Amino acid sequence: MCPTVLGRVQTRWAILIIPAIIWTIVSLITQNPSYIVLIGLYFVIGVALDTAFYPFIIRWQPPWLTFVLAVGEFILVYLAAKTLKGIHFSSDWIPIAVYWITWVIAIWTKVVILPLISLSWVEDA
Repeated sequence: MCPTVLGRVQTRWAILIIPAIIWTIVSLITQNPSYIVLIGLYFVIGVALDTAFYPFIIRWQPPWLTFVLAVGEFILVYLAAKTLKGIHFSSDWIPIAVYWITWVIAIWTKVVILPLISLSWVEDA
């Protein structure tokens, strides 16, 4: 976890770009905007948590806490998606799969891709 709120928001933005592109393409192919709306919801809820909640309860984030936070965010995103009008999927499993596929891509981006492109990380290693 980044030590600053701005760092957390920047990281969240960076790790959700690839999934947003993927789900935008899926939304265009299926002509169902719910896929990209779900990713937007994931981003907005995540940024809200990153700015208003996590800084006050998390001082140090061990690796296992990443998954625990993902489960909590999943519950919030899923409940928000089920509550909001305009998000329609043919099955309840689709938003679940979209979230977890997105999460796996985001974590791989954070753990593998971002360190490769960050010169400061290379210098600090």
